[in-house]
Amino acid sequence: MSQKLTCPVCDRPEITDNICPNCETDLTFVRLLTEKKPVAVIPKPEQIPQPTITNKFTSGVVILILIMGISLGAVSSWLFLKLPSSIYEPAQSTAISPSQTSPQKASANKRIDDLLAKTPQTKPPTVKAKCTGDFRYKVRRGDHLWLIAERFYGKGKLWKRIAKANPVLEKRQNNLIEREILIIPNLEENCR
Repeated sequence: MSQKLTCPVCDRPEITDNICPNCETDLTFVRLLTEKKPVAVIPKPEQIPQPTITNKFTSGVVILILIMGISLGAVSSWLFLKLPSSIYEPAQSTAISPSQTSPQKASANKRIDDLLAKTPQTKPPTVKAKCTGDFRYKVRRGDHLWLIAERFYGKGKLWKRIAKANPVLEKRQNNLIEREILIIPNLEENCR
C-alpha cells in the first residue's frame, strides 16, 4: 500500500495519488524520497568469490583470440597496401580481333563498316541560340533609364533597350517609380 503524503505546495494531507487533487502538483519525486528502499548490501572482501582455474583459463583464451584477431587484421591491411594493384583490381577486358571472332560476326561487322563508309559524314547544323537570361531590377530612388543602362551595360545610350523590354514604360521613360520592377535584357555580345 502506498504511503499517504501531504502536498508541499498547498498542505493538503492524506494524498494517496501522485497528483495533488487540490493544486495538481506532481508528487512522484516526493513519493520516491519518502518511500523506503532496500539498501544494497556491500559484500566484505572475504565474501567475494575468488577466480578459479577455469575462470582464469577462459579469460586467457578470450585474450588470446582477441590478440590473434587484431594481428590478423593488421597483417591483412599491410598486405593490401603493399601488394601490386593487379592482384586485387579486376582485370581489364581485352579487345578481340576480327580473326578471333566467328565468321558470322566478322561478316556482320564488315557490313556495318561498309555502311558507315558509304554514308556521307555531315556536320550537324549550327544554330545560334537565342539570348536568354534577362533579369529583373528593382528601381531605387533617383534612378533613371540612362543611369540603369550605364550601370548594367557600361553605356548610358543603350537605355532604349531597357525601355523596349518594358512596355509599361511607354510614354513615361523619365518617370520611374521607386520599387518598380524592370526587366533588363542581356546584350547579344554576352550571349555567346
